[in-house]
Amino acid sequence: MADLEPANLLGLRARVLFLYDERDDITGLNERGGGPGPLVYVGRTTGSVVVRFAPAMVAERRASVAAFVAGIPAWTPGQREAGTTAGLAAAAGLAAGSASWRGPVYRFPPPIFPPMGAMQLYPAHASLLHPELATLGPELARRRPT
Repeated sequence: MADLEPANLLGLRARVLFLYDERDDITGLNERGGGPGPLVYVGRTTGSVVVRFAPAMVAERRASVAAFVAGIPAWTPGQREAGTTAGLAAAAGLAAGSASWRGPVYRFPPPIFPPMGAMQLYPAHASLLHPELATLGPELARRRPT
C-alpha cells in the first residue's frame, strides 16, 4: 500500500504538525495555542526526506538546506547524527546553537485495525470529551489532520 510508504507517512506527519499557507509554507504550529512554526522542518526515514520551510526562508537558503540534506548519508536506526544540527543551521543561515528539536516517530506495521466505535469529533460533540478537554470543542473543526 503506497499510503503506508515512509515518505507518504512522513509527509502526513508534517501536515499534522503545522499549518500552511497557499504556497505550502509553514505558518504555525497545528496545536492548541498555536504559535510560530519552525523556519525549517526536516523529517527523515531510512529512505526518504521531507523538508518544509517557513515563508521567511528565502530561495537561496532553501536551496542551501536542500543541498545539505541531500548530502546527508542514509539514516540507519540507532545512528547518532553528529554535526547534522549544526550543519543544517549553517545551511539555513541560522546562528550556531539555534533552537532545534529532534525525536523519534514510530510506525507500526499493518495490520492495524481501527478501534471499534471510533468517530471524528466536531464542535457539536464537545460534551463527549473529558471535562478537562471540553474547552477544545470549538477548535475541533479546524484542529485536525488535513
